[in-house]
Amino acid sequence: MSFIIFDKNIEYPSNEYYFSPSEKYPEYNFGHISKNPNNIYGAVRKCLINSGLDNEKFGTSNWNPLGSIIPQGSNVFVLCNFVYHRKNTESEEDFFAKCTHGSVIRVIIDYLSIAVGEKGSVSFGNSPLQSCDWDKILQDTGANKIIEFYSKYGSKSSKVISVDLRLFKTIRDNLGRILSINDEKENGLNINIDLGKVSLLEELYNDNKKPEFRVSDYNSQDIMECHDIGKHIYMLNKKILESNVIVSIPKLKTHEKVGITCGLKGCVGAITYKKCLVHHRFGSLKTGGDEYLENFFLLKWFSRFHDYVNKKRIGLFENILHICDRIFWKFSRIIGFNVFGSWYGNDSAWRMTLDIARILKYATISGELKNEPQRKHILITDGIIAGEGNGPLSPKSVKSGIINFCDDIVVGDYVNSLIMGFNPNKIKMIKEAFRIDKYNLTESLPEDITVKVNDELIPLNKLNSHLKLKFIPPKGWKNHIEL
Repeated sequence: MSFIIFDKNIEYPSNEYYFSPSEKYPEYNFGHISKNPNNIYGAVRKCLINSGLDNEKFGTSNWNPLGSIIPQGSNVFVLCNFVYHRKNTESEEDFFAKCTHGSVIRVIIDYLSIAVGEKGSVSFGNSPLQSCDWDKILQDTGANKIIEFYSKYGSKSSKVISVDLRLFKTIRDNLGRILSINDEKENGLNINIDLGKVSLLEELYNDNKKPEFRVSDYNSQDIMECHDIGKHIYMLNKKILESNVIVSIPKLKTHEKVGITCGLKGCVGAITYKKCLVHHRFGSLKTGGDEYLENFFLLKWFSRFHDYVNKKRIGLFENILHICDRIFWKFSRIIGFNVFGSWYGNDSAWRMTLDIARILKYATISGELKNEPQRKHILITDGIIAGEGNGPLSPKSVKSGIINFCDDIVVGDYVNSLIMGFNPNKIKMIKEAFRIDKYNLTESLPEDITVKVNDELIPLNKLNSHLKLKFIPPKGWKNHIEL
């Protein structure tokens, strides 16, 4: 079941007062209260109230709404959406259309701290793009204020830390030149997990041609080392595998390669080395790829050039190539080409996404896959400001006023797609998530899903008309996924 708070008047608060609540709730055990209104804290709290969790103790200092889901002593990792720091030309609203706001993270961490108790731990973070400035994105989202708050007002046992899950980072300038590379593969945090024949990518192999997998901005030879017949290796950070509960706080936004990016696509944020990811297959549908529909010469040439550039590292000539590559990419978008698998015919990215979601549920800290789930995974979607259009990197902001809480990320994404005005059965990532047998992601069926909006039961087929939200899909998905 999904529990939704819907109020377009809700606004993110200033980080001046650490995103603390503006009133003293009975269960709130910190001495700090915000002097300015904080509607976000109250909205997330109301969402938990409407779920009925720990209803008997509500209104007392012992209310622990997440306690029935998260046992005391748990190690919790909060997986946010910190895709990229704010650009100089980007408005604050458009930035928060793509990145989780610190005020939402703060209130959830407060209730997680109650649930895990003194012997548990709470960390937050993810793996943004390789050239993202981690310190800057903490500042831009206000997440640095959460760390500061818990350092100042939390007990020694309630320390909260942020974790950059990347082990491969670069510094680029605005022209696209690579200035430096930081590769931390020897620090012992990288865990290779091979899904082998149970990977959903295995279905793409046949006797005629081996798929040419690609991931944008990475050497194509590296990704082929991770994927072959019977071998599908994903590289995860040990820090997230040390948790026994994952709480995803994604944005409600569109995605050019898989339709939407919420709980399921957010699982990619657990990857340390993105060279293991599969974004698309090189070429057109007619040539065995899924990068674009028609085998147009210019598109094929551009893809080959992109491959060539990504085999280069640092140097004057190499950086000239990187600048040209960036110019070609921007030009292709201006004239309307869907490059790098940015369309509804992409049959690769959703498979990679669901592979990682299964790993997060079933993998041990050593990388071994068990038949029984190793950790819980719940979803709280930040859709106060959401993103439409060409997400995940350049969405346009939508003031949707949505908070969506669900203890099943597949169900949560099904509901999220309906909220946005999209048909979840036209989004393979969601549709296929219900159909997986080995290492399944959900026990639910779409027809069994129920939804509460502001504590009112709403029929699933009436949800979008009730909310009256209509998101613009990515360019390559228009006239395909709309309800």
